[in-house]
Amino acid sequence: MILTLNHFERRYPRSRFYCRKLLHIIVVSVAAWASMYVTSIWLSILAWVATLALWILVYRGWFQEHREGNEEPRKSWGMVYFSFTFAVLTSIPFWLTDIPENLKILLRWLNGFSFMILAFADGFAGWIGRWYGVHKQGI
Repeated sequence: MILTLNHFERRYPRSRFYCRKLLHIIVVSVAAWASMYVTSIWLSILAWVATLALWILVYRGWFQEHREGNEEPRKSWGMVYFSFTFAVLTSIPFWLTDIPENLKILLRWLNGFSFMILAFADGFAGWIGRWYGVHKQGI
């Protein structure tokens, strides 16, 4: 899916924003699903490793968002923040060893539900802002 969106983004550069928002919706939805259904500690370990790897890659400038005009590209720290938050929230059920299993399940579902809201609210807010938002016209 990532490769398909990347190919579409390169073939149609004007759709870059929409492809990135669609990718955001898909990736965060998969993370939400994983946090609800994957009960292995390996999900948390993978999230911590991904956080570290993303921090290094963003710090070195691998993921930069190119803006319109002559502005300098900016580093996309948002994916590091998301990955860190995901790692913390998926680790909490393993840190809390003295609570009943049904509360751990509830915590996983609340995390997943929160991520699902983030996926769709943030992704669609960007699209709706592009379609109906106030756009400044330069001379």
